[in-house]
Amino acid sequence: MRGARVLVTGAGGFIGANLARYLVSRGAQVSVLLRDTHRAWRLQDSIRDFDVRVGDLENYEELEKNIRDIAPEYVFHAAMYGGYPAQQDMARMMRVNVLGSEKLFSLLENLGSVKKVINFGSSSEYGKKQMPMREDDLCQPETPYAISKLAQTYIGRSYALKGLPLVTLRLFSVFGPYEEPKRLITDTMTALVRHTTLNASSPEPKRDFIHIDDVTRAAILFATSDLKSGEIINIGSGEEHSIGEVVDTSMRVSGVSIPCAWGSVAGRSFDTNRWVADIGCAREHGWRPAVSFDDGLLKTYEWFRDSIDLYAKREA
Repeated sequence: MRGARVLVTGAGGFIGANLARYLVSRGAQVSVLLRDTHRAWRLQDSIRDFDVRVGDLENYEELEKNIRDIAPEYVFHAAMYGGYPAQQDMARMMRVNVLGSEKLFSLLENLGSVKKVINFGSSSEYGKKQMPMREDDLCQPETPYAISKLAQTYIGRSYALKGLPLVTLRLFSVFGPYEEPKRLITDTMTALVRHTTLNASSPEPKRDFIHIDDVTRAAILFATSDLKSGEIINIGSGEEHSIGEVVDTSMRVSGVSIPCAWGSVAGRSFDTNRWVADIGCAREHGWRPAVSFDDGLLKTYEWFRDSIDLYAKREA
């Protein structure tokens, strides 16, 4: 993608910031859409590497101007609202994830320069399943956020059927550098680095954890492949690990032991003892995870150890 004009929406967030950094390292001309440059802490040390556009999906006039000015060849749509506990405004979920995405896809459809749109979906769109989740499973989302993301996915597919070259990557539990505070792995790593007690809910729920490096590889691969427009592809490890395994493995690979106060944090209503991706479709198209569970946790610990000061003002 060297020299390509690329737009990353939601570049101030966890997924978007990692992807934007990676794209710059590959020589792309990266434009980033940020709601507030002063709060884009994940990009502050490299902000001059990007073409920064102030705006968001809720300001349609501003969005249209930015899209026309950039005329992107590749778009990575990582902007979202509602994925974190503090984001509970359902009306805003609809404005950003549904209406904002529709406006973005509409503008890109009429632009003429776009070679591929990578739309980031969520495994929460499936709802609880007792078997590995497949792309052709019936989706039964259980939260407002999951409902809004499923709507976003289907809106993207409708534009793909009309000719917009768009692929949706359904992400499972992504972790790694710059992840949001107050998340399981973030809390675990900061407790390890600071040698403090980890407050957690239950060691029992299971998730499919995938390292951010594997997600960025998948995004680049499917952006530059001839994959059929409208495809939905799971991006996960294909393995499930319990919250207890995350904590135990993190202590083992880091060589640090900390006390864990199980039950000191309320659990999530949608947590379950089965949550894993069937990644057969991604494998058929040439992608498979390269970062193991242990290696991903070690890499994440080492990054947090060296970058812990970034979280000092963001955990309150």
